[in-house]
Amino acid sequence: MKVRGLIISDTHWYSTNDIPNFLFDLVKKFDFMIHAGDWADSDAVDLFSSITSLFAVFGNCDMHDTRRRLSDYLSFRINGLNIGLSHGRYRRDSVISELNSDFNDSSLIIFGHTHVPFKEEINGKSFFNPGSFSYPRNGSKKSYGILTIDENGFSLEHVSF
Repeated sequence: MKVRGLIISDTHWYSTNDIPNFLFDLVKKFDFMIHAGDWADSDAVDLFSSITSLFAVFGNCDMHDTRRRLSDYLSFRINGLNIGLSHGRYRRDSVISELNSDFNDSSLIIFGHTHVPFKEEINGKSFFNPGSFSYPRNGSKKSYGILTIDENGFSLEHVSF
C-alpha cells in the first residue's frame, strides 16, 4: 500500500493566524504529516492533530507548553519503515554522527533546525531535512518535503515555494 507524508520544520508560528491558508489544503493531499520542531505555538499542534495523523517533536524555540506535550526525539514505523525524528540541536560539524547514534535502528532520519534543505544517504541511512517552511537560510527558499512509502521502499523530495 502506498502512503505519502508531508514533512515540515522550523515554522515558527507564534499564533495559528500565522499559518498560511494554502497549508490546510496541502495537508489534505497526504496520509500523514511530520513536523521536525520549532512550532513556536502549541495551538498549531492541536490544530494539525485534529486534521491529520501527526508525528512531531519540539524544537529549541518552542515554548514550555509545546515541550510538555512533545518529545525531542521520536522513533516510529510507517508501512515497515523505521523513522527517527529530531529537531536537532547539534553543532553543524557533528549533526549526522549525533543523529546516527541517536537513531541506530532507523533507516530514515528526519531533522530540522538548520532551516536549509538536506538529503543524503550515508552508510545505508537516509538523512533528510525539509528546510524551513517559514524562514529559509543560506540562500534557500521556503520548502517542505514529501515522503512516499510503497512496496518498493521509500522516496524523498524537496518542494520549494
